[in-house]
Amino acid sequence: MLEAKGHVVERPDSPPQSAAFVRILLIAAFGFLGAWAVVWFQGRSEEPAPAPVQRAASFPLGTGSAIASPFWRADAVPGGPMGAVPSKRRNVPRAVLALGKESAGRALDRLGARARAGDAQAALDAFDIAEYCAGANAYRGVLRGMPAAADPQLRAQIETQAHDSAQACLGTTPAQLGERYANVWIAAQSGLPGAALRLLDAAMSGQPNGALSDTAAADAVALVRRDAMGGDVQALTAMANVYQNGGPVTRDAVQALSYQLAAEQLMRTQPQAYSSFDLAQQREFSAQLESQVSADERNSARKAALGLVAYCCSQ
Repeated sequence: MLEAKGHVVERPDSPPQSAAFVRILLIAAFGFLGAWAVVWFQGRSEEPAPAPVQRAASFPLGTGSAIASPFWRADAVPGGPMGAVPSKRRNVPRAVLALGKESAGRALDRLGARARAGDAQAALDAFDIAEYCAGANAYRGVLRGMPAAADPQLRAQIETQAHDSAQACLGTTPAQLGERYANVWIAAQSGLPGAALRLLDAAMSGQPNGALSDTAAADAVALVRRDAMGGDVQALTAMANVYQNGGPVTRDAVQALSYQLAAEQLMRTQPQAYSSFDLAQQREFSAQLESQVSADERNSARKAALGLVAYCCSQ
């Protein structure tokens, strides 16, 4: 284990084995919704506007996970029209693009059978398709909530996305969509890159109606911690967000900073893999976390981050 002045970054043991089924809040991620946010909040001028959410880093690797993005906020989900927008609309999942002429319903039957037989990649692909289809109606919710003064071009873009996603998902059944949580669990336990982050996104959804058990959330965090200790930059940033916001774990600013500084340091060892914007976002997030702790705590977090990086690089 790695210590940071009374704070311990645990090396995970074996992944949790209990079965867990989770629900996912499909959250805002579509790039052009920054403009929509301005229009929507202007239409609600009588209410104090919440603090803006920074644009997420455009990681070239991994899943585009929401919680793995700098400045993710627990209080940003759910709620409002944007809270219903599917999380992967910036980039349609590869599994959806690969459907070709095969219907989503038939693909889910095929992939689901393979997933139940233990095929982790099939399980992850089935999850991505089902998640995409489960959110097909979210665009229509956004359209219903748009003010009359909204940009016509923006409205047309959302209408196109609503139509395309609905057409792609014709023939899917509630049972197929409901199986996605079992599938993402299979994929996450297997260690497939990005799968644990998808599970954690589901775990941190904050959905009403008792969406997630405490056990499932803790299991998701343990799997993401496993990936973080293996050097997954997005998993490290996700752990920083988890400790910054609390929920499945107790809030801990020093732990959050330790994970975040490790993510930033690993990114800087691979400059060819990340854009200058990604690096700047990570540095800004690190600075934000640094401002929330004392000088002694910053030094302790920096030492722990160096230990994390050394451990990751030794694997």
